[in-house]
Amino acid sequence: MTALADRHTVEIPPLTLTRHFAAPRALVFEAWTTADHLSRWSYPADFTVVDCVVDFRVGGSSEVVMRSPEGELFHWRNRYREIVTPERIVVANAILSRMPPDGPLTPLFDAAATITFADEAGGTRLTLEAAVEKLHDPAAAPLAAAMEPGWTDGLDHLAAYLREL
Repeated sequence: MTALADRHTVEIPPLTLTRHFAAPRALVFEAWTTADHLSRWSYPADFTVVDCVVDFRVGGSSEVVMRSPEGELFHWRNRYREIVTPERIVVANAILSRMPPDGPLTPLFDAAATITFADEAGGTRLTLEAAVEKLHDPAAAPLAAAMEPGWTDGLDHLAAYLREL
């Protein structure tokens, strides 16, 4: 997908990740549905979750506030477009930050993601497809391009979290 921002064109390719989790599909799906669950795994490496709120329903939203190693806060907001329990979640999401640090929250980029859950021998196959829909600030292109390592880290944390349950 090509994301456009202020007459600049930045190529940010769509992302597809597939993972196998040694856990039942209902449990893997549930890990996406509450603040208690999301706050334990949905962040990139070296980030920490400061706050998490979830209203898991079509039309509902969630927000995970993460602190980077440098201390910057990022807000990951999701609006649930479709929920098919325990098969699929479709969300519109945005990453927001304060620019400057004491300024208002401003969107850096908007994206969309579809997460599917399928029974697979010994557990669950999760497929995540995500794409940047709009880049609000060309300076945020490196952050948008880091979607793959961010999601990869989050799914690594999810695997570890599921082993604890």
